[in-house]
Amino acid sequence: IGDTLPSLTVKNEKGEDVEVATLTAEKGVVLFCVPKADTPGCTTQACGYRDIYTEFTAVGYDIYCVSADSSEAQLKWQTKVSFSWFFLS
Repeated sequence: IGDTLPSLTVKNEKGEDVEVATLTAEKGVVLFCVPKADTPGCTTQACGYRDIYTEFTAVGYDIYCVSADSSEAQLKWQTKVSFSWFFLS
């Protein structure tokens, strides 16, 4: 908690560049990692965050799911399971 994020550019679920170090400029950030989008274990984990998403946003936090999947795979999974947060790869 409170660590500085590295200066690193990654892609979001829309294929846009995101500078990781700027994510905490206005809000707190929760990062969670999954090894592969749209697999049973990862979906169970991600649904846990989905189910309490409003609790995080109510106190000023954004949630980001980090995986090595392509932006397209992340967007497909986000749409399929109704995830409200952002994805980074």
